[in-house]
Order: sequence, then C-alpha cells, then structure tokens
Amino acid sequence: MTGVDLERRLGPRAARARDTRRRIIEAALRLFVEQGYLPTTMSAIAREAGVAVQTLYLAFGSKSSILSAALDVAIVGDDAPMPRPGRSEEHTSELQSRQYLV
Repeated sequence: MTGVDLERRLGPRAARARDTRRRIIEAALRLFVEQGYLPTTMSAIAREAGVAVQTLYLAFGSKSSILSAALDVAIVGDDAPMPRPGRSEEHTSELQSRQYLV
C-alpha cells in the first residue's frame, strides 16, 4: 500500500503517526546496533528520530517495546501485526488501523 493509499484509507493523522513510528523504530535500531540496548537512552532515540521523548512513551510505552518493534522490522520487514489462523482479515485490518492512531 502506498503512502497516498494509506492516507486515504486511514486519514492524514494516522499516516503521520505511522511515519513517526517508523522513524522511531529506524532510529532505535541504528542506536541499538551502534551502542547496544542498555546504553541507548530514550532521549537519544528521540533525538535521532526527531521527536520528543514523550512521543516515544505515547507511541510505544517503553524502551523494551521499541526494541520489540525494531526486532519485528529487522526479522519480518515490518511491525504490522500478523493475522492468526482463524482470525478474519477484517478483524486484522481493524487492529492494524487502531495501531497507527497513536
């Protein structure tokens, strides 16, 4: 799905939230690789991503949640939730929409 399609489907605010989340994950991944997990601070991640520290906590809740999302991106290629067997595609789309309304 292109950025234009996503914005049309979810709205401009959700598209910006998704872009912010992506920037945070990319910044955190770079810092975790360069410095290690423990020495990397939330302030350093925020500075690298160009956001306020509060944005990190609102979007992820904790540094370990950012690490989890970064690992998902590194291993799977994105941080979108995977559909579970037996779960309808419609339900999965609803979950994905809610995730980016941060």
